[in-house]
Amino acid sequence: MDDRQEQAASKIGAALFRKRRTLSRILAMQFVFQADLKNAWEAEANTLEQFKELAENILANAENGEPSVDDRTFFTDADFKGAWKYADALIQGVIATHGELDKLIGEVTQNWSLQRISMMDRAILRVAAFEILKAPKGVTPPIAINEAVEIAKIYGLNNSPRFVNGILDKIRKMLQDKAQDTSADTNQAGASDGAARDDAGASGASGGSGGAARDDAGASGASGGSGGAAPRRL
Repeated sequence: MDDRQEQAASKIGAALFRKRRTLSRILAMQFVFQADLKNAWEAEANTLEQFKELAENILANAENGEPSVDDRTFFTDADFKGAWKYADALIQGVIATHGELDKLIGEVTQNWSLQRISMMDRAILRVAAFEILKAPKGVTPPIAINEAVEIAKIYGLNNSPRFVNGILDKIRKMLQDKAQDTSADTNQAGASDGAARDDAGASGASGGSGGAARDDAGASGASGGSGGAAPRRL
């Protein structure tokens, strides 16, 4: 295989990886949507297995039929198998932290309560917010935001992509600012500790000088004492 073939194969592999990651996020979004609809925030093994079988059957039926006009929603059985591991991780992560995620979303939706956001947008936001907050390996905030916007174009309302993008970007900036503040506080605390240790060292050195002075005074007194004890002439 020459360099051009290797590059082509690499591009195909990267495109396949991105496609399957998109499917992972779609599956996670659909599970989270159902959890919200039923108000059943759990991801027990049997619940996940039932969801997985249902999604796999739907995908198989779609694969046997005509391909979707929108290629972004046309996935094969092989895609599903490759996507499920990350989908499972996202599902369990969002379910376990949905309270924290809802609080995070609520902090940036100033004039909108979470219940005023459409259920589909809520599901998309929760999955993407989890990726931004927990930063799984290889996933940066821009990747998570871009993927969420693309999914919102397919499953959301007309204004969903813009809305989702705005909310997630605010979350990204807020977390970035908090991280910078924490780093600054840590650096300041370290500098204060260092200054305190330096002061303590200087104080110890001064104490050492005082001890030396006392030692000199003691030696002088001892000399005086020796003089007084010297034998007198008769």
